[in-house]
Amino acid sequence: MSEKILLNILVSLIAAAISIYLVKKLEYKPLQFREQRLKFFFGMFWLSVGLIYGMVAMTEILSLFERFFSASILAFTAISTAIIPVLALSSFLSIAVFGRTKKTYAFPAIMLGLSISYIYFLFAEGISGPEMSEFTTRWFVAGSNALILVQALGYISFAMCLMLFFIAFRTKQKLVVFKLLATASSISFFFLAGYLDLLGAKGIEVFIIRGAIALGAIIGYYAFFPTKWMENLVKRISAYQ
Repeated sequence: MSEKILLNILVSLIAAAISIYLVKKLEYKPLQFREQRLKFFFGMFWLSVGLIYGMVAMTEILSLFERFFSASILAFTAISTAIIPVLALSSFLSIAVFGRTKKTYAFPAIMLGLSISYIYFLFAEGISGPEMSEFTTRWFVAGSNALILVQALGYISFAMCLMLFFIAFRTKQKLVVFKLLATASSISFFFLAGYLDLLGAKGIEVFIIRGAIALGAIIGYYAFFPTKWMENLVKRISAYQ
């Protein structure tokens, strides 16, 4: 049994645990519509990330014990669940931009349509694997149509992350800027790393990618729960401007 695979499983479990811990720490007490929905979809985003990488770790464990049928089912579920962070981000961005208006639902509806198409082609074309290496056991999107949709959703997700950065820099309150930048950074870490992971990163790249996702979850935690040191630093920066 490769120590490198065990280390990769550990990193995946750490990424899952930090993501779920972040969701558990969020308080969903009654707030204004925008704040309540933003927190809800941020929590949905990281809960789905935690579930995905929990399943990825279990897939690796099952593959180590040559339980390939069970591993394939879990891998398929994890790859299918990858649409949830995309839908959560599209809803988060729409609410951040439009608030509570009819326009809020248009963009998430488009993303839902693309996601349903992705699931359809994924069921029709399936996944391939496993591909064993010293670092990981890989399962891949098998069909070209599903892969095209993965790429399209990936590019759209990167554009949404850039939009979040743009919104952050247009905000005047420095603490809000810090929180939005940290939120955008944490989400960007996942999409960049998760996109490369889904396309089939190999070797030590997989270890680095899943470490980056764990780092993104930590940044996301401090976006909503900044320390006193961070708050004081933001105040000092504000004082100089």
